[in-house]
Amino acid sequence: VVAQFAADSTADRKAAMSRLRPTAADYRAVYREPRASKLEAAHKAIWDSGQTIGGKAGQTEILVVFARTDDLIDAKPVAREFPGGYAQIAADLQRGVPIVRFKFVEPGKSSGMAFDGLVHVNGRWVLIPAPCRVE
Repeated sequence: VVAQFAADSTADRKAAMSRLRPTAADYRAVYREPRASKLEAAHKAIWDSGQTIGGKAGQTEILVVFARTDDLIDAKPVAREFPGGYAQIAADLQRGVPIVRFKFVEPGKSSGMAFDGLVHVNGRWVLIPAPCRVE
């Protein structure tokens, strides 16, 4: 899913992003109310703008951290791999949802363009980024 956004990918990023756009049901499958509605409203402008994600030139490798929302809710060690704000909103998460954080990096490096909130719900992957930034 994320490889199509790597710097060396030839994929159509706009089309790939549109496939990751969450529906109202997707937001509610990941987050409890009122956070689900707040995220949906806050993200609408971003999705409508056609913005895409991706690595910068030379960032051809991808580092992936896979967890479940249960791991974040229960503060398991893997939760430290996600932005610290997830600890503050853990009570708003629904249980049992696969969630991914990923970085586009240059070969051999560990820092780069980082993204979080790739979740698998309702039979598909969607992106609900930076939920901690929405009040």
